[in-house]
Amino acid sequence: MNAESDGSAEVRRLFHECIPQVRSGEVEIKCIARERGRRTILAVSSRDGSADPVGLICGKKGIFRVKEIVRQLANEKVSVHPWSESVERLIQNCLSPGRAERIIFDAVTHRATIYASPSQRSAITSDYVPPLGLLSRLVGWDLELVDA
Repeated sequence: MNAESDGSAEVRRLFHECIPQVRSGEVEIKCIARERGRRTILAVSSRDGSADPVGLICGKKGIFRVKEIVRQLANEKVSVHPWSESVERLIQNCLSPGRAERIIFDAVTHRATIYASPSQRSAITSDYVPPLGLLSRLVGWDLELVDA
């Protein structure tokens, strides 16, 4: 999904160096999108389907390892989300804590329209959620947010 020409290879390397679960293969980085110096988002999965890959990376002790990665990236924001083979589910995972009411995909234009209520729209556009342009790069679809 990502050519890693945006410097995300550096992020991948840092996660392998700093997070033992990534280094061991227990957690796999499925895709990365990055705006160097501003924000990076990752989608991760675990080898053990019942384990929470985000929790394995960012759990109680993991938060310190992620903070080390953020420090090495000059305080770039880093968010880690659960991977899904379903593009719709992956988008919903990345929009959290916001939630889309529905997402309509147009396979011809490779565009997805995200419908959200006004209250959810404000959650989706908060600093806690990756910007839609970056999320578009992560999932490989052009995304548009509209009122439900």
